Amino acid sequence: MKKLTVLVLVLFIFYGLSAQINATSVQKRMWDEKLLFPDSAMYSLYKNESAVILHQSEVFEYTKSSLSTLVKTDNYARFQVWLLDESAVQEYSELRFSKLGISRYRREGTLIGIKVMKPDGSERIIDLNDAVKMQIFNNASEMNETSESYNKVAIKEIEVGDVIDFYIVNVNRVNSSAYNYAGYFAFDPEVLFLKSQYPIHDGKISLFVERDCHINLTLPKGYSYPELKEKDNKLFYEISYSNKEKLKMLQWKAPFVSEPVLRFQVIVAGGPFVKPNKHFFATTGTPKLEPEKSDFYRMLNYLTNNWGFGIFIHKETGKFLKGQRRRSDESLMINDLFYFIRNFLYFDCFNYHGMPVSYSRSFDEFDVIRTMSSQLRRRKIAHDVFIGVDKRIGHIDNVVIHDELTPGIRVQTVNGTVLLYSPGIFSKFNEPKQGLQGTKVVIGKVIPGIKGFEMGVDTLPLSKPNDNVINDSYILSFTGKKNQVNVNRNTQVSGCLRKEYNNFVWEIDSFLDDEAQVIQKICMLTSNQKKRRKIYANGILKNKSDYFVDRKKAVQSKLHEMNNIIDIEEDTIIVKALGRAPEEEYLSFQLNFKTNDIVSQAGDYLVVDLSKLFGKFASFPDDEKERNVDVYMDCPRSLQWHIEIIIPEGYSAGNLESFNDSIKNSTGGFECFAREEFGKVVLQAHKYYLHDYEPIANWPELLSMLEFSSKISQQKIVFSKILAE
Repeated sequence: MKKLTVLVLVLFIFYGLSAQINATSVQKRMWDEKLLFPDSAMYSLYKNESAVILHQSEVFEYTKSSLSTLVKTDNYARFQVWLLDESAVQEYSELRFSKLGISRYRREGTLIGIKVMKPDGSERIIDLNDAVKMQIFNNASEMNETSESYNKVAIKEIEVGDVIDFYIVNVNRVNSSAYNYAGYFAFDPEVLFLKSQYPIHDGKISLFVERDCHINLTLPKGYSYPELKEKDNKLFYEISYSNKEKLKMLQWKAPFVSEPVLRFQVIVAGGPFVKPNKHFFATTGTPKLEPEKSDFYRMLNYLTNNWGFGIFIHKETGKFLKGQRRRSDESLMINDLFYFIRNFLYFDCFNYHGMPVSYSRSFDEFDVIRTMSSQLRRRKIAHDVFIGVDKRIGHIDNVVIHDELTPGIRVQTVNGTVLLYSPGIFSKFNEPKQGLQGTKVVIGKVIPGIKGFEMGVDTLPLSKPNDNVINDSYILSFTGKKNQVNVNRNTQVSGCLRKEYNNFVWEIDSFLDDEAQVIQKICMLTSNQKKRRKIYANGILKNKSDYFVDRKKAVQSKLHEMNNIIDIEEDTIIVKALGRAPEEEYLSFQLNFKTNDIVSQAGDYLVVDLSKLFGKFASFPDDEKERNVDVYMDCPRSLQWHIEIIIPEGYSAGNLESFNDSIKNSTGGFECFAREEFGKVVLQAHKYYLHDYEPIANWPELLSMLEFSSKISQQKIVFSKILAE
C-alpha cells in the first residue's frame, strides 16, 4: 500500500510539473521557427494591398493524462503581418490586451509576444512592461467609470515595409469529470474564418487531441480532409490554406455558408462505453466530418424516449397537466403546455449560492423538446420529433456540431399543423423558427401504442410574408412653430420582426403583469411555485429604474437608426400589447413626439421628408451591387405604411402623382398610392419580400425592387403657400 501511495504521489507530481508553462518556454516555441522575409517577387504580387498576412497559424491542443480527468486545452496562435502602406502602419502602431500571465496553481492564463522585423533582417521585441493601464467607461464623456480596464502599449518606430510578428497563447485546464452532459464533457465549439481583411499568404490550423478526446469538424466547401502529421512525437491533423480574397462585409450574407469558415467541437468521453445522447461522436483520434444515420437515430431516440425522466422540467410539466391546469379543453392542451414551459423557464428559479437563477440556465432545447414529446406520448398523441439546421449555418447532411442543431415537434391538431420549438422569453405558440423554413429535417415519427419511433426525412413548410408584419400608421400635424410637427405613430409588429422592437417596448412592470395574466389563465400555481416566482420577479424589479432608462434610450436609438430623427421633444410611448399572449396577434404600441427633423422650409414651400417616416430602406453601394453570393434574410416579411399629413392652413399639396407607382417580381414587390382628402394628404405603401433566401440568380430582380422602393421613399411631399389674390 505504501509503494502504491508513493507511486501515485510521484505520478501526480510529474503531471503537475509537466503541466507547468511559462513565458520563456512559450516564446521559444512560438518564435523558434524562422519564416522567410518577403522578397521582391512577393512585393510585386501584393503591391496594391494595404497589408498582407504572410503567416497565420493556430494550434489547438486537447491533452489528457490517463490517470486524471483534467484536460489541458491550449491554443497557440501566431501571425506575421507585412505592412505595405501608412494606414496599416497606423493600425498596428498600438496593442491592447487584458491581464497577462499564467497561474501555476490553476494553469490558466494568456501570454503575448510581439516583435518588429525590419527589411534588413533586424528584429526588435516590444517590451510589454511599458504598457499603460486604461480605464473603461460606460459613456463617451468618460464620466461613468467601470471596474474594468485594459492595457495599451505603443509600438514605436514601425514603418512601411516592416513585418509585425506576434503571438497570442491561451492555456487552460478543465475538469472533465464535472460533466456538462450525462457521462461526457462537451467543449464550446470553435469558429475560425479562413479569410481576413487582408490577403492570407500562408495559413495553417493544427488539431491535436488524445485519450478519450473526440473531435467533430466542419470543413468549408472545397477544402481537403486534414493531413495527418507528426511533430515532437505527437500526431496531429493540419489544414493548410491561403486566400488572396479579402473578407468583404456584405448585407444579407450568411458567413458560415458564404465564406470559408472552419468549425470544430471536442467531446471528452467519461469512459470507453459512453455514447453521447445529444452530440455527434467521432472515433478517437480521427476527426468526424460528416454525420451518420446512427448519429441522428441516437439523438431522436433521446428526444422520444421516456426513460430517465428525473429532470425537474419533466416533473413540473407532469404536475401541471395532471392537476394544475385550469382548462379542460383538450384542443388547447398543447397551447397551454407551451406557455407553461415558457413561464417555467424564464419566470421560475432555483437558488444558487443565495442568488435566484432562472431555469432557462439549466435546460437546453433538447431537454425541452424531449419533455414535450414525453407528455404528448403519455396522452397518446401522434407527433413527429425532428432535428433541423438553420439554412444560414449549413445543411442537415453536413453538420456535425451539436450547437448548430435545432430540435422541434410537429403535431396535427384540430386547428391544423402545429410546430413547437423550445420557447424564448418573447416566443409565441406555433411561431415558425427563423432560418428553418423550407429546410430538410430528420424526423422521428411517434405513433401511439407503438414503442420507439419511425425514422425518416421531410421538409418544413415555407414561411409567408404575412407571418412577419410591421404595420406603421402615422398622423402628422403642424404645431405652428417653425418646421415643427407633432407625430402620432401607431405600430403593430408580428413574427420574426418583433425582435427588433422587444427593447423598444420593454417595461418590466407590464412585462411581469403580462406573463402573470397568461399563466393565471392556464395554471393554478402551488405555494412553492408562487414563492419561487415572486423571488425571481423581485430580483428583476430591483433594477426597475435601469429598465426604464434602457427603454428610453432604445426608443431614441431606434428613431435615430431607422428614421434618422435625432431632435425629439415630449416623447411618450404607450404599449398596448406585448404580442406574447395567445390571443395577441401583434406587439402593439403608440409613440407620440414633436420634432423639427421631418419638415424643412424653402421660401414659400414646406418640404416633408418621407424617408423619415418610411424609415431606413435597404440600400447597396455600387461595390456591393456586383454580388457573387446568395442572399439570406431574416424572414419573408410584409411592411405596410399608412401616413396622414394634415395640410397646414394657407398651404396646398403638390406632386402627389409621383408617388403612385408599383413594381412586382419573383422576389417581392412595392406599391405606393397618394391622394388628398378632407384636408389631409394620405399616403399608403406596401413592401414585401416573398422569401428569406434568394439564390444569386435572383439578385438582379431583388435589387431592382429595392432600388425602386428606395427611390420612391426618398421623395418629398411639397406644400406650396397659397398666395392671396
